[in-house]
Amino acid sequence: MGDRGQLVGSIGVVAVLAERVYDAGVLLYGQRPGVRLFFAAMRRR
Repeated sequence: MGDRGQLVGSIGVVAVLAERVYDAGVLLYGQRPGVRLFFAAMRRR
């Protein structure tokens, strides 16, 4: 039963990270790509 809990938890973590990456990409649409700007957009949320 413990393995199933880890799986569910890791799916939740990956979903949250994917949402932040997607939101940052939407915010930065049309701008020059840059790592610093990308991380700033992820933190902004």
